[in-house]
Amino acid sequence: MIIRSSGLLTFLALWEIAPRWGWADPQFLPPLSSVLKAAVVLWDDGFLMDFFWCYADWGAGVVN
Repeated sequence: MIIRSSGLLTFLALWEIAPRWGWADPQFLPPLSSVLKAAVVLWDDGFLMDFFWCYADWGAGVVN
């Protein structure tokens, strides 16, 4: 299982490290931890859930 998930773990580690070490501009590629913190805030505010429901309705053809 470790070998199968090593590609994903490497990708996530590079996502966190690249902007912090100056390999990528944090304005365009923020660290993974910042993205996850923002997602938690949006989830707590209810915005993220509304966003998912909108796309679920759109995919089902419910949106007018």
